[in-house]
Amino acid sequence: MQTTTVLVVEDSEVLRRVMTLVLQGRGYRVFGTGFGRDAVELARRHRPDAVTLELALGDTDGRDVLRRLKQDPITERIPIIVLSAFADALNPAERWYAADVLAKPFDVDELLRRLRRVLTPARLDPSEEHDWRPRAAS
Repeated sequence: MQTTTVLVVEDSEVLRRVMTLVLQGRGYRVFGTGFGRDAVELARRHRPDAVTLELALGDTDGRDVLRRLKQDPITERIPIIVLSAFADALNPAERWYAADVLAKPFDVDELLRRLRRVLTPARLDPSEEHDWRPRAAS
């Protein structure tokens, strides 16, 4: 079975490490960065199955990263979960780019549920139960 890969884009090194440990504990292969400029390049190079994206990055606005990833033919199909205390800063068009939006502080189990929901069925363990209902429009 192919391992599902997640790119964690989070400026807090501590939170990035915690998310990495949690996701790895659930069987995901994880790589991460705290910089928006690196996020686009990593996504293009590694083509992860999903991305979690903080909007408040030290080197660039996460909304710009979101737009760049969704406008790039190589990365446009990668689902992105915006995971930020500033999630309400997204305008309707930017929300449309995101597969899901989760405000910080967040519940780890909720993040895992949402991550499973945005991943394609082919990448998931078929023995798991999945909720494939579309996410309500924000």
